[in-house]
Amino acid sequence: MGDSMTATELPTGHHERADHRPYVDAVCAALEAQEIGVGTRWTSATRLREATVRLAPDPEETAFGEAEEVLLRWTEEAGWFLVAPTVHEGQCLEFPWYMGFGVLPDPDEVAVWVDTLLIRPDLTPSREDGPYRRHTDYDPEFEQALRSYAQNPAAGDD
Repeated sequence: MGDSMTATELPTGHHERADHRPYVDAVCAALEAQEIGVGTRWTSATRLREATVRLAPDPEETAFGEAEEVLLRWTEEAGWFLVAPTVHEGQCLEFPWYMGFGVLPDPDEVAVWVDTLLIRPDLTPSREDGPYRRHTDYDPEFEQALRSYAQNPAAGDD
């Protein structure tokens, strides 16, 4: 797997927050199982838990061959989205594609979505049905779902 960097700072006054890194790791493993190259990843939990995974798709086999880079991002509010910044007339343009279907979709479903999006973005329109939650609201079911990936990385919804 790719390199990993982390910044963690838990806000005061919050309940015990689950670590989101095992969930991100499970998604990265599912991406690699789909033969999607995974580069460096960053996770942060300063206030909003989020992650960025630099993907390394084969430029000959992706619709994003001219992109500066291809980034898969996750936040605990919006779920997964893909950004492939391109430069047009001197400006860097970022148009996110949102996966939709919740903030913690199954890692295998994320990998299939990314695989399809990298090859045929026209088949996977961005779903603008989020945000799904507010990071400032304590949600014990969400926390337990995240914890389940640390307890059993192969299956997060047990």
